[in-house]
Amino acid sequence: MIGAKLLYPDGSIQHAGVVTGIYKVASHPFRFQKNDPSFGYCSLDRYVSAVTGACLIIRKSLFDQVGGLDEEKLRISFNDVDLCLKVKQRGYHILWTPDVILNHYESQTRGKDETPKKKLVNFNERKAMLERYGDSLFFDEFYNSNLSLDSEGYEFTHFPRKQKPWRKDSIDFLCPFHRGDVIVGLAVAVTYSALSDKKLSFHISRDLYDWIAPFLYSGLFRIIRNETGLPAAAETFGKFNEAMERVVTRPDFSGKLATSHNVLPFEQTGTDIVTSMLLGLGLPADTRLKRLSAFRVPRKREHKKRILIHPYGSWKLKTLPLETIEKIIEIAHQQGYSVTQVGGASDKKIAGFDDYCLRNEDVVYWFSLLKDSACIVCCDSWFSHFAAFIDFPSITFYGSTSARHCSSREHFEAGWSKYLVIDSSCELAPCNSLTCKLDNGSVCKGFRWDNRIAEFIAELSEEGKDIGE
Repeated sequence: MIGAKLLYPDGSIQHAGVVTGIYKVASHPFRFQKNDPSFGYCSLDRYVSAVTGACLIIRKSLFDQVGGLDEEKLRISFNDVDLCLKVKQRGYHILWTPDVILNHYESQTRGKDETPKKKLVNFNERKAMLERYGDSLFFDEFYNSNLSLDSEGYEFTHFPRKQKPWRKDSIDFLCPFHRGDVIVGLAVAVTYSALSDKKLSFHISRDLYDWIAPFLYSGLFRIIRNETGLPAAAETFGKFNEAMERVVTRPDFSGKLATSHNVLPFEQTGTDIVTSMLLGLGLPADTRLKRLSAFRVPRKREHKKRILIHPYGSWKLKTLPLETIEKIIEIAHQQGYSVTQVGGASDKKIAGFDDYCLRNEDVVYWFSLLKDSACIVCCDSWFSHFAAFIDFPSITFYGSTSARHCSSREHFEAGWSKYLVIDSSCELAPCNSLTCKLDNGSVCKGFRWDNRIAEFIAELSEEGKDIGE
């Protein structure tokens, strides 16, 4: 099987072979670069793991033997990579040659993946590749393990995919912020510690260290204070790079680093927040997250008559609509519940609540509060992940982030608690689609009331019935 050298109309490289694992699935090294930037590498016949389907040659008998292109799960993207990997599994080589050169007007027929519908298709196709090939994508035999999977330029990586022989028994996991990511990261770290013999060091921002440290068992894994402070929304990746530099320059750095943040958005990697972390630590994508038994809300407990509502999400970019809050309070009161607004000390009080708990406290405090309540209602925030971690009833609204990218509940081992996830129809992040008023049906319908909310609260109040049965 042979692939050709393809150029963009301006003469820069479009295809010089495919490397699997770049941007989580596969990509073209040296794209957009000119004048053979690879010290002759793009001028040599060489074996590769895959070539683009834009121009390749394969015997028809072999094409039929491996089942051809996947027209069901890979209709648009990665069907050529999948074909090549199937050919490799049969023991054949994939050759790329610079002696056949063509101009390629990439995606001129179908256009780019810029609409919500196309983004969803691309996400599902990336996910299909990860499910089919798993971690093997990250170990392309023709791509050095010291080179980055977050770049197409053959750049060095901070965290090689093969550890030094004398450091095989440890790994560093950087999850410095934000609170929701930290909660998810802790669940992944707990799971990793239960399944692996390697020692894990969990690196967290100095500003969240005291917030989370009391929650964990001593000795389960090391929690290390990273001196990088918390970022504003626009500073996330700059601060994250600063935090990463602090980890890899530590004298006790293990030589292998897993991280909580992607270089690319989830819809471009075919992953979600949990899957991305699991893959980074070398765990299968379908690994179920474990909970700490000492921090699980017991199923058999006295019926609680309080519902908590956390109206704000990250940086208050997401806020539950006032009319939604009022309707939930009305339904809760009809069922005999009091309703408490919870959040940080700087959160604005919203009228209509029976009580307020707006305090800057550590996770142990919030665990105690939830344990004495019936459920929590929140938008995408750390509370939604915390409820999943401690197996606690919850209703979570997703707005400018999508539930398929950020919800962690379905990744945990089966628990007893009932939960409800309500996803917005909006794909045009960042916008505050929880309060979006557009309703013309052509762009964004935003969030609309869901009758399952009333049913959920009514079921909570049924005496003598265990939640989740």
